[in-house]
Amino acid sequence: GGAGADEGEEGEGGEGKTTGRHWPSREWDFFDLNALSLEMQKDLPPPPELTEEEKEEIEKEKEKAKKAKGKAKGKGKGKGKEAPPEEEEEEGEGNEVEKWEKKAVEAGKFKSFVTTAHRCLVKTTQEELKVTSDFFAKSAQSIREKYESIEKRERVWKEKWLGLVEDLRANSEAARGAEA
Repeated sequence: GGAGADEGEEGEGGEGKTTGRHWPSREWDFFDLNALSLEMQKDLPPPPELTEEEKEEIEKEKEKAKKAKGKAKGKGKGKGKEAPPEEEEEEGEGNEVEKWEKKAVEAGKFKSFVTTAHRCLVKTTQEELKVTSDFFAKSAQSIREKYESIEKRERVWKEKWLGLVEDLRANSEAARGAEA
């Protein structure tokens, strides 16, 4: 018991067997990038609309993929081999940020023993990631607000400019009409 459990102790009956502490194992998934991803996606343009021809072509490709997948499964029967696993999501699905988020989350997963030190490390990492995500979101928001303000002032200036140009044209045409 006690501290001896960490370093090993004799087994029952004095047989000389040593046993160490058994730490539970778990899969760690501490990269929650969803909030960061959503903030990044705010400024993305909407995906382009597909034409009817493109939609039909995509449907045909999906049907071919389903048929090919079915054939590959059929070939492996009886031999104990299965077709190689295919990616569940097609390359064209999702935008760049969603693809990045999925890859980053998958890359951040790992399996290890759970110790007090691991828990502290993961907790600290999660806190720092949250602080960084919040900082990014605030920075992106302030940049967005700054440029929206600039764009709004430019639209007002453009309207005033077009109004002045129209007044000058009207005055010029009135002056030509008076001369004639």
